[in-house]
Amino acid sequence: MANGMKKAMINHDLFPLFCLSTERNIGSGRLMGFIDVVCPSANEMPPQQTIRGEQLPCDANGPTCIFVYKTFSEPHIGDLSFFKVYSGTVKGGMELVNETNGTVEKINQLFLMEGEKRQPVHELVAGDIGATLKLRNTHVNNTLHIKGKNIELKPIEFPPSNMTVCIEPLKKGEEEKLSQALHQLREEDPTLVIEVS
Repeated sequence: MANGMKKAMINHDLFPLFCLSTERNIGSGRLMGFIDVVCPSANEMPPQQTIRGEQLPCDANGPTCIFVYKTFSEPHIGDLSFFKVYSGTVKGGMELVNETNGTVEKINQLFLMEGEKRQPVHELVAGDIGATLKLRNTHVNNTLHIKGKNIELKPIEFPPSNMTVCIEPLKKGEEEKLSQALHQLREEDPTLVIEVS
């Protein structure tokens, strides 16, 4: 059964769901056991498809390529970008090109995340999930890669918004503060659509 489930997950035929409560620590051990015993590792998955239709295998010796899937704003620190290393090795101090806008980003610090705790590391290899701070021109769904390559991974297709809310500042003159706050929320949640009416 475990082998069948692993094959189905590799083929994207099966997506297991778990009900658990982290607040009461119910089911988290079972989930971690399932990930450890049943879930396929990154190098067991088929090569990732790029937008140009090329194959990008999970190989620590391949061209360095990361995909940013989440941004979170930490007070007094700045934006924390969560990413997966799809190919190659990322090291602190590396410069990577953002394929979406052509800008060069320097990866100053690398972290492994343990809940809210950040554990600094020197490098992350293909298959690893990590985080870095203060990427200036990189957002969710951006692909970063080494210079000389043109790699762009397929973006996450977020569901359309299904609820509309009208908000306005309490006092006149606070429109700019409200706009900045909404922009920050938009960075963290790409399903949020902001319109001025």
